[in-house]
Amino acid sequence: MIRLQADNVWFSYIDHEPALRGADLLVEPGEFLAIIGQNGSGKSTLAKHLNGLLRPERGNITHDGENIGRRSTGELAREVGYVFQNPDHMLFSPTVEEELASGPRYQGKSESEVRAVVEETLREFGLAGMANRGPASLDFGTRRSISVAAVLAARPKVLILDEPTLGLDWGRAVAIMDIVRARHRAGNSVLLITHDMRLVARYAHRLALMKDGTVAAVGETLQILTDQGLLAASQLRPPQIIELAQLLGLEQFTVESLCTALSNRQDG
Repeated sequence: MIRLQADNVWFSYIDHEPALRGADLLVEPGEFLAIIGQNGSGKSTLAKHLNGLLRPERGNITHDGENIGRRSTGELAREVGYVFQNPDHMLFSPTVEEELASGPRYQGKSESEVRAVVEETLREFGLAGMANRGPASLDFGTRRSISVAAVLAARPKVLILDEPTLGLDWGRAVAIMDIVRARHRAGNSVLLITHDMRLVARYAHRLALMKDGTVAAVGETLQILTDQGLLAASQLRPPQIIELAQLLGLEQFTVESLCTALSNRQDG
């Protein structure tokens, strides 16, 4: 596993104000970290620095304490996989099967190893019946699943997912995130960028809150999501279950525990 660190990172797109203004972030090996914040706060920009898609104007990106400046993006992608917001920016192969095989092949695996990984990933994502279909002919939700599956098939040590459930219904979103959580439990580090606070509360163990190109706060998920002042200052709202619990003066923040607390209060 890899320890990722951004230290005082500055970055500007051409003819724009700085997108990152001295951003600092630490992703510990094996953790599930979510980055939250308003549009334009720098979430995706910072994440793209962590696998070399972007390079800092100032500051450093290190993997296990080693500056990645001289390493190629292709080399870094073997260790840190990135799922883009738009699946159509990732999918390029004529069939789903070939799409899933591209990462393992690039890594130099044998054809028998590639076949085993592809078959396992097709089953995992429920894509076996579409193996010979062209990704472009499939609906958006399926293309989104394929884009995530293709990165996971390459078996990177770190998974960065940039709005991986954008445009999906809740059922499809949970199906994808449950697979990601299983990979996390198997040893992968996960960095999730999302506006969906339900996903944040359900899956992330720690949060980084970004504002105006900096990391404004880092903490345990519940610590950040229950800090009303901190979220309000960044124009964010917690999941409704947390708002309800706070309104009722309770400290139970899951549906199950909240129902139990309300039942106990009624019985009392």
